[in-house]
Amino acid sequence: MNFAALPLPIVGEEKTIPFLRNLTEMLEKNSRLISFIPGDKFSSQITPGKIVIHDRKLVEDEVLPIYFNHKSFASLRRQLSYFSFVRVGKSSRGKVIYANDAVFEIADILKLKRRSTSSEKKAQDQHHQQKEHYHQDKKNQHLMATSSDVVSAVNSGMLNAAKANDKLESMKNCPPP
Repeated sequence: MNFAALPLPIVGEEKTIPFLRNLTEMLEKNSRLISFIPGDKFSSQITPGKIVIHDRKLVEDEVLPIYFNHKSFASLRRQLSYFSFVRVGKSSRGKVIYANDAVFEIADILKLKRRSTSSEKKAQDQHHQQKEHYHQDKKNQHLMATSSDVVSAVNSGMLNAAKANDKLESMKNCPPP
């Protein structure tokens, strides 16, 4: 059954992300292969909850196709990374452990936000730079318009001053009445 097609449950005021919804369901229903170990945020030593993958091969073959329409462990790992899960250990028996400092209970997974990727950050930076350039161009256009007005006014004033000087000069050369 593909749960991505089901309507999004509401957590607080927000809709949950399909990957997170599928992940929590996968953790709740497949604890033999992939499980969640709750953390502790109330003791003196805060420990986040952990996702433990007991058998990577069986998770790929039996669990991932049910929830994500693929068998790629690399894709699961990438999605976990998008939500700030980091690998914290690998045991000698092949268990892989992921943790996220914001997750203490399984329900906390549904509240996570996807972190932006470097390409998304790059796009945001480019947009911000374009916006800055646009505003700087507008400012420069305004300054150029203002400066041309000043130049025009100065030239007009200089012309008037020159005309006034010419009158004065011509008056100097005239005999007094």
